[in-house]
Amino acid sequence: MARPWLGHALRAALFVAFVWYVYGVRFAPYRELPFEDAEATVSAANAGLVFQLLYPSVDGTPPVIKRMPEVYGDYGIHLIVSLTGSAGRTLFGSSFHLRTQVARVIVFLLFVVTAAAILATPVPLWVGIAGILSLWALLLWGTLGITDARHWGVAYAAVVGSVYLGTVL
Repeated sequence: MARPWLGHALRAALFVAFVWYVYGVRFAPYRELPFEDAEATVSAANAGLVFQLLYPSVDGTPPVIKRMPEVYGDYGIHLIVSLTGSAGRTLFGSSFHLRTQVARVIVFLLFVVTAAAILATPVPLWVGIAGILSLWALLLWGTLGITDARHWGVAYAAVVGSVYLGTVL
């Protein structure tokens, strides 16, 4: 590109537009809703149990505690929730408590960081544009969302992998 400032301006405009869309349409209207499947992780983190799940009892029996590897599932976001709870308890003491909505914030931040990486200057401009528009389209069509990663993990990995390949090849 003959004018480098134009490329930087285009990257910045795409980043702001993408983050505005994700925040305004996919995050803000739902930020107070509980995040599906995060209750057990948040309960465990609030009880001081790192990388574990705490299932509350329903009939007066003691709650069930399971380690994450003992339960079938995709626990990528849950690992970050658990680490957030552990860090919060380390910094602020046992009074620190998470809400299930923290998982939604973590997924939102994942999309923001991904957009920043895709639009970074080492990535060729056209690859970055294609990558961010692919993420945007997948969010618009509902394939990606601020929900449990079991529903969108493969599509996310395909876009990020494609941008990586477009950068290194």
